Amino acid sequence: MPEVYCRNSNVRLVFSNICIQRVRTSEWEQVLEGLYAGREPVEITYSGLYYSQFDESSADICISMAERLPVAALAEPQHAMAFAKLLEEDLRDPHAYLERAENEGCHLYLHYVGQAQEYAVIAKDAVIRS
Repeated sequence: MPEVYCRNSNVRLVFSNICIQRVRTSEWEQVLEGLYAGREPVEITYSGLYYSQFDESSADICISMAERLPVAALAEPQHAMAFAKLLEEDLRDPHAYLERAENEGCHLYLHYVGQAQEYAVIAKDAVIRS
């Protein structure tokens, strides 16, 4: 599943239609194991992991779409729900945190779940294997 660039919306679609079955996290990497379209096993590996809103309790979450954005986009009003989750981390300066991640070469991978939920992952790279 290669990344697709949508020129009219300036969005980079990373993947879609994946239901998570298991989440594995180490210090610098996170792996989401799931099913694409309910039938094809898939593994999404985020390397250079800086921050993630997924954890072991994220099994059974179905991601309708995931896109790659600049890290600073997380602080934009349309992503207020995901940004609010970041604020729960009790960071001294969340905007400086995002700027530091951007300067270290990270991207924001924003996952859309259902009609209104968003889950953010900040990492250097994402690899999808089926």
